[in-house]
Amino acid sequence: MMKKLLHTKSAPGRTLFRRRMATFMGPLEVVWAGEDRAAWSVVAITLPGAPPVALSAVPGKLLDFTGDPPGPVQKLEEDLRRYFEGERVDFALDRVPISRCRPFQRRVLMETFRIPRGTTLAYGKLAERVGVPGAARAVGTALARNPFPLVIPCHRVIRSSGDVGRFGGGSDMKRALLRLEGVSFDAKGRVRPITRSAGL
Repeated sequence: MMKKLLHTKSAPGRTLFRRRMATFMGPLEVVWAGEDRAAWSVVAITLPGAPPVALSAVPGKLLDFTGDPPGPVQKLEEDLRRYFEGERVDFALDRVPISRCRPFQRRVLMETFRIPRGTTLAYGKLAERVGVPGAARAVGTALARNPFPLVIPCHRVIRSSGDVGRFGGGSDMKRALLRLEGVSFDAKGRVRPITRSAGL
């Protein structure tokens, strides 16, 4: 899935490391790469029930990691734990290599990062904000391939009707994440207008 999105500068054969975290939704995975501890960087965050990391996109051998991960990964894991405990977490972009994403997707992800907790934005409105009005489908595709969910809160982008739309971990998870952040729904499972944003 990420084959067309990430530029990898390291040679094939490097090692990818994976750690699983327990959440109330199931196990989440953080995957990072690099042999030198000073140069390790997060490759992907995989939500419970979402497809696994595409190793063809980031060539290397995937190993389950035991012991203490590098500092940036530890900090990211702590932020994720706090998030799933319901705390308000300000994720840091410097913990994920968004610069490796292609230009259009990077613009979409950067704008998505700015959507405040407890609010949502329609795909079409997001398309307008990145300068491609009418390109809601292209925006949705870029978000569907988001390597860093939660840090880049693609779950906050919904259909203009209030329906949550598709999500890597499934629509029920998307609703659960939004509820965790204080978003409310009507009887049909649509986001109530009070938590929809026309702009940021």
